[in-house]
Amino acid sequence: MFTSYLNRDSSPGAADFIDRFVLEHGADPNFLSGFGHDAVILVAGAIRSGALNREGIGDWLRAASIEDVRNLPLAMPFSGFSVDGEPLAHPWILQLLDGEFVTLR
Repeated sequence: MFTSYLNRDSSPGAADFIDRFVLEHGADPNFLSGFGHDAVILVAGAIRSGALNREGIGDWLRAASIEDVRNLPLAMPFSGFSVDGEPLAHPWILQLLDGEFVTLR
């Protein structure tokens, strides 16, 4: 067993992100690739919601809930951010079982 933030089941957009990344780069993405992807998606979501500057984007991100990002194609699990700006998502526990990764919930 091991932990991971990025796997096909980690979020509604994860499988699509992984498939597109592999097609473009010929290798699996790591968790940093997922965080970078999601940073762009979240900033775009803030702008679409009316944020006009850096401060507005920060305010939107600090206040964002799971409902606010439900339709965004995020690659990583999203649980919001702490007051310090740290992500609240917890890693997933994966197990290699009969040659396949199984997500333990």
